[in-house]
Amino acid sequence: MSKERRHDCISLTSSRIKEEIIAKLEILKREGYDFYRGPLANSYETYIEHEANTHSAKIETDEEDELIKHGRLRFARRPSVKKLIRQLEGAYAWGIGTLARRIEDNDPQIIDADFVRALAYKVDPMNFVLNKEFVFDENSGENLALYRNHSVTVSGSRYTRTAPDKIPLDMDRFLETLNERMGSRRRMDVIDNAICAHFHILRIHPFSDGNGRTARTLQNLILKQNGMPAPIIYAGERHDYYDRIEKALHAWRERTGSNEVGHPDESAFYSYIAGKMSATLDRMIDYAAMRKRAKGNR
Repeated sequence: MSKERRHDCISLTSSRIKEEIIAKLEILKREGYDFYRGPLANSYETYIEHEANTHSAKIETDEEDELIKHGRLRFARRPSVKKLIRQLEGAYAWGIGTLARRIEDNDPQIIDADFVRALAYKVDPMNFVLNKEFVFDENSGENLALYRNHSVTVSGSRYTRTAPDKIPLDMDRFLETLNERMGSRRRMDVIDNAICAHFHILRIHPFSDGNGRTARTLQNLILKQNGMPAPIIYAGERHDYYDRIEKALHAWRERTGSNEVGHPDESAFYSYIAGKMSATLDRMIDYAAMRKRAKGNR
């Protein structure tokens, strides 16, 4: 198999962590909290999703650097950061509804290029409008972000992303593989698929801006549709997160075929994100236990 097909979403996440996630989901279900279908869906789950979106936005800003530089808290979050958060939450809400309709309609390709392009536009609409990098799609009634037409090197990274002329083919091949794998609803596979979407959007870097936010939002939408929690990558962890991406990119480039066992650094990125999912579930189990205790004390 050629190097162009190396992005197949092979199972790279630690089996132990995936089993841990599934066991915790079962604990919540036994306690009457069927994820996304019970009382948590109206309270703590919403808070978790908001926190994931908030930090996904803050990772892309200099808020943490400003905090360290000035040595004091900013009690009023800057309007630009608030705007990024609102846009992310809007994109996430749109994605939930759109994926639900596509699943209900038995769409053969649940996540296609137009879905990702529409999601990217909603993540950062002003950027695409100002740079005239979008088109209106009459069929869907959505604005679609255009793929970038220039080479890009991400700040702090040694690697250039996919060449502009190869982005459409790279995206189509990646999404074809992702949709084939999404036919499986096994929770083990769902975890791999979601993180695979996250990683390969970062790897390809198809848009002029907003790739990280688009990658994390797409991942969380796949998890949401399958009753799994969003991993929270806190803004203060961004340097560790970027370092893991960089090592995973290097490992991916070293692989020679999609059927090979992933390099440890590539697997480490998948397991890092899965570990964040497991940590989210710890919080939800603690919350469920607190509610149970509170009811018992009435």
